Amino acid sequence: MNQPSNTLRGRHRAFPDEPYRARCNDCFRPVDLCYCDAITPVETRTDFLILQHRRERTHPFNSARIAARALTRCTVVCDRNEQLAQMELPIHSSAGLLYPSPNARLLNDVPKHELPEQLVVIDGTWHQAKTLYRDVEVLRALPCFALAPTTPGQYKIRLEPDATSLSTAEAIVAAVKQMEPENSDIARLLDGFHAMIDLQLAHPRANYGGETTQSQRAPNLNVPKSLLSGEHGQVVFYAEATPLEFTHTCQWSSMKQKRKRCPLPPVYVCAQRIDRRNPNVEACSENQFVRCIAPAAMLSPTHLRHMGLDESDFATAVSVEEFRDQWNAFLRVDDRLIAYHASSIGLLHNAKAQVPPFDLLHSINYDPERRFPDIESFLAGRGRTVQAPICKGRGGQRLASAVALTRYLSVSTT
Repeated sequence: MNQPSNTLRGRHRAFPDEPYRARCNDCFRPVDLCYCDAITPVETRTDFLILQHRRERTHPFNSARIAARALTRCTVVCDRNEQLAQMELPIHSSAGLLYPSPNARLLNDVPKHELPEQLVVIDGTWHQAKTLYRDVEVLRALPCFALAPTTPGQYKIRLEPDATSLSTAEAIVAAVKQMEPENSDIARLLDGFHAMIDLQLAHPRANYGGETTQSQRAPNLNVPKSLLSGEHGQVVFYAEATPLEFTHTCQWSSMKQKRKRCPLPPVYVCAQRIDRRNPNVEACSENQFVRCIAPAAMLSPTHLRHMGLDESDFATAVSVEEFRDQWNAFLRVDDRLIAYHASSIGLLHNAKAQVPPFDLLHSINYDPERRFPDIESFLAGRGRTVQAPICKGRGGQRLASAVALTRYLSVSTT
């Protein structure tokens, strides 16, 4: 008889010699830790739509599951990002999104007649929420509302970005308290939430020790010395990729998947040279570079709309060869690139353009506590403003944000 492999032996040892623990089919917790009896119905005037990241669906301590069962006017939709982007979501015409975007309004500052009748809530970690907001286009069209919590959240059994971060259930309760101050029943929504936490903390093997926020970790900004030294000319740049399929019916989510490892050159490149010693010269044309590159075929309206451009912008587009020559002529001997992300560097390689030494902004841990969903809100939280873009579209906005972040890091971390 063949002996089991080492892998199978390891798997066998991984299973504890304990009896099977029956689980509740509603809260997914072991029967002895079930908290369903603590969940009671709660009426609200506001409708709620919870868009749940797929990795949260089966998380044992997911709080949206509690909110969905308690709220009588609540719908949960959970799927992959690309599927959520393509489906027709049950979003009302008077809906708002609970998300701290740069233009979000604080709920407690909104007049009653301007409050949304339906509140869309994203359920997931900060990173998961950012990807959903990025990939589901309909969310970015909604007016955004934000909370300003002043007391610590009570999510003691999951790691949170900072002491005032709230779980999905807590965020909904805080929102209802501000939108419906007369609703005295909303606090009951947290009964199940607290029961789940208390049962877990009382478990003999529970060992949380109060270490539940990422802010308790020692920050590590890992800012490259080359960015701080100022020995080289700094050229901040961003490049837009070409979709692999030029179809007019292709949704952006699927188009984005198809261009992940795009071997084609970019269709839009913008760059700005930073001069710490004389910032006034940055406005000179010789320190700015903006080019549209003619694609192999006409871009779809979806792709143009996503980039914030239109067909007229490509009326004077240059060829790949012209772009390569002009880019190489723009660069100076001592320039060092500061790329928005690694994809921009890859697109330069695809065009066989010059790629001097570079740093990646997305690899810098500029927000160690993960308190902000994007660069713009991070800078706003630090009292910094992003200057007007030197060019149009998403590329111009991202370049302006990258330039502002580069300036901030070069000053604040020296």
